[in-house]
Amino acid sequence: MKNLKNSSDALQTDQKATEKDQALASKNSSFFEKTINKAKKDVVGKITFYDSGEIMIYETKEDYIKAIKAELYCNPFGFKPQTLIKDTEFHKKVEDLIRAEFE
Repeated sequence: MKNLKNSSDALQTDQKATEKDQALASKNSSFFEKTINKAKKDVVGKITFYDSGEIMIYETKEDYIKAIKAELYCNPFGFKPQTLIKDTEFHKKVEDLIRAEFE
């Protein structure tokens, strides 16, 4: 009878641990979702490099433009810029910068 009680206690302990893990995972998940959503709002653009697959994320317009200019100077065919904000004037500025390099 004692073994059954120990088995029952072990099962209850496992269930409690599982519930704690699920609660913690849920809490962490919501934290990361909030962080990701905040990051999406703050990101101006990103540059993906073809050779390494590295992705650089930029949070200011100035840094993003500087990075594009630098890559156009030394590696014009090795990267892909992606402007993520919904500012049409800024999109045009980026497109004009890239187009001017190849005209």
